[in-house]
Amino acid sequence: MLTPSIENWSCPEALQTLKKFMRMKFLENRFDSFSGFDLKRSKVYSAVYDGFYLSDDKAFFVCFCCGLHIPTSLADLNIVDLHCTFSLNCAYLKHEELGLKVWYDVASRFAYYCVPRRIECNYQQTLIKIFRLEKQSTNTIVKSVTSKQMVNPNKVYQLFQMRENRTFSFQHSKYTTLEANTLVESGFFYCGFGYIVQCAFCALSFDGKLRSNPSLIHKHLYPGCPFLTASKYENDRNNCVVCLVEPRKVLYSPCNHLVTCVACNERLKQKNMLLCPVCRSAIGMRINCISP
Repeated sequence: MLTPSIENWSCPEALQTLKKFMRMKFLENRFDSFSGFDLKRSKVYSAVYDGFYLSDDKAFFVCFCCGLHIPTSLADLNIVDLHCTFSLNCAYLKHEELGLKVWYDVASRFAYYCVPRRIECNYQQTLIKIFRLEKQSTNTIVKSVTSKQMVNPNKVYQLFQMRENRTFSFQHSKYTTLEANTLVESGFFYCGFGYIVQCAFCALSFDGKLRSNPSLIHKHLYPGCPFLTASKYENDRNNCVVCLVEPRKVLYSPCNHLVTCVACNERLKQKNMLLCPVCRSAIGMRINCISP
């Protein structure tokens, strides 16, 4: 299995669709996409709460989670019914991905954006196919596959469970390096807009610019998060970024990243992968390290 770092950051299509996914999973951003579009308010609400945003060219209603494209010419039909009929495996419909919207913790009066839960990650393919609906001359609706793909929503949390990927997510954020590192060490990645961050292990999301320590907020709102256990923290820092199981043993020079185990390093060499999985710089030397 390729490292999540390689799968994600070296694939332009995955990176581009990941940004769109992260932005449009937020309810308010989906509402904003309909600004100025001539559609009944009830239709907009129905579409947005069912996971749809309006494409940039105003031609399609697009599900942020499964990528289903429904032509706006079908706006007179029930978008929710079409979604349920033609995209049964949508992670949003199956409540595997909950999206982001404002919630309030009554006791602390704290606003957050996703109800936290324990996330179990199995291996998932990085990209999924995008389908679109079409109305035929016989007035029947058919689904066809497009040439486009999008990042698999079930893969996103798995990608960001790698510390290196969480660090990378803050690259273009407004956070200082110290703030970003604090959030990364608390299990959070940057969602790509505003100051919204999300935990890769329980999906808890909030505004990371608050004065409170993110670890304290984490423990208060979801003490059951697996990242809060010492063993998970150690795995996140010390296990191979490829297999996620064996300890890191191979140091890449000149970037000095210690990220893979011996077996996975050999597999990467066999696949002729000559760049560091973390920083993408050329590997000049591979050094086997012995832990003290």
